[in-house]
Amino acid sequence: MMCFACVTVQAQTEWDEEIEYLNKEFRDNLKKAQAGDARAMFEVGLCYDSGIVVAKNLDETIKWWSKAADLGNTSALFNLASLYSSERVGTFDMYKGKEIPKNPDEAFRLWKILGEQKELSAGMYHLGNCYWYGEGVGRSYKEAVKWWQKSARKGFKDARDALKEIDETW
Repeated sequence: MMCFACVTVQAQTEWDEEIEYLNKEFRDNLKKAQAGDARAMFEVGLCYDSGIVVAKNLDETIKWWSKAADLGNTSALFNLASLYSSERVGTFDMYKGKEIPKNPDEAFRLWKILGEQKELSAGMYHLGNCYWYGEGVGRSYKEAVKWWQKSARKGFKDARDALKEIDETW
């Protein structure tokens, strides 16, 4: 039979090992990011976004994701587009009271890259949303439906739901 104190010590040891592993991963990714590795740039930004190993820092998150996005990293493009979309605006507590900057023009530009160039179904769906709501671009229901249809053909459930909803209400 194992005593509670032994289990607690073992759990603390495992936790300490995990933290050391994550610290090493962050340091390795930071070196790779500084050397121009887009995937590592995304990972460093993710650490700053989530507060894993380093303190949450919106400016560092945006800096690293922007660098990775400039190199074509799909994950960074998606996360930046989400960050700049109205969906995350007003999330103060995530960054110690710092408001996430709403930038519908930049969000539209990034969703367009994801939808048109990367042919990402979620990017197509969000691009449709930009057209539907007129965020970062002039409102166009025709363009919205076009992009939702492209996304739905790729199997994206939210796009199918959006098309179903407008079909039922129009």
